[in-house]
Amino acid sequence: MKSMWKRMATGAMMVCALGLVAGCGTTDKVGVVNTEKLVQESQKAKDINKEMEAKQKEVTDRLAEVQGTQTEDQFHQTQMNAQQELQIFGQAKGKEFKAYVESNIQAVAKEKELTVVANDQAIVTGGIDITEDVLKKMNEGTSSAETSK
Repeated sequence: MKSMWKRMATGAMMVCALGLVAGCGTTDKVGVVNTEKLVQESQKAKDINKEMEAKQKEVTDRLAEVQGTQTEDQFHQTQMNAQQELQIFGQAKGKEFKAYVESNIQAVAKEKELTVVANDQAIVTGGIDITEDVLKKMNEGTSSAETSK
């Protein structure tokens, strides 16, 4: 039993040592970003949230209009279609936001000459926090898009 633990400990130390040696001489600059903060504080996320609420209200109003005019089975089908419509709309908006966040992260990473950017929760220690820079860039992009409408 003790020899098994010794072998496992030795193997773990070898893996760690190999990782240290493999990392020597690299010039990778790692950035970290707090994506939760981007979701909570970016204007784009707030705008998408408003769009989602408006879509929800639109669908709810539509359902209220037809509720008394359809049979129970028809209304159930209308509800299912409405739910699917909301789900598709939400997925599209989620993809739109994700692409927007990724493009802004890439732009900031390029400006700061970072070779790797990871979610801050995936990094235990170290890395250059670019959350505020990404948030600023996202909000600049949103405000200029708002003024051009």
